[in-house]
Amino acid sequence: MGKKSLDRKSARKFIFENRNEGKSDQEIYNELTQLYYDKKSLALLITGTPTAEDKAEYSLYNNILLSFLAATILLKVFFVFNLSIQEGQAWALFLIFIVPLLNVYFIYEIARYNAPAYRFCGILTLLSFSQSFKNSQDAFDIIISIVLCGAISGLSFYLDNKLFPKYKPNKLEKDSNGDYLFF
Repeated sequence: MGKKSLDRKSARKFIFENRNEGKSDQEIYNELTQLYYDKKSLALLITGTPTAEDKAEYSLYNNILLSFLAATILLKVFFVFNLSIQEGQAWALFLIFIVPLLNVYFIYEIARYNAPAYRFCGILTLLSFSQSFKNSQDAFDIIISIVLCGAISGLSFYLDNKLFPKYKPNKLEKDSNGDYLFF
């Protein structure tokens, strides 16, 4: 049987099953390289997959992060609805479906424990905070923005560090044969 293109779903399932059997990430990587071509994608998939223990330990924090993201969706929908009523423009209600799309994407990816989504969520939250801080004139809006953005970005970076400590896409270590090393 020859090598094939990476099937992320089955490879991730293989990683979970073999970790539960007590195999090391290096052993899992060595077995997966016999099946799939792309070694870097395999290394990123292994380092970007949390262990069952880490998922159980940090699931509360992950659920809190998901709740904060859901709260921002509700606030965005409320803001667009309020704005469309104030302006008297019914077409603006269409924006209710567009404005929260990025937050829906983050909820989906974070619920699946997708490693890159945590860092990306934290960075975009900080950027959106600076933008909303410039545009806010009400102290209440500023306080809500500080609390939500601080909680979302803080939890995103915290969980990224705790769930995926070896996930460093630009700093993966290789041996002399070009295979990736997991310590």
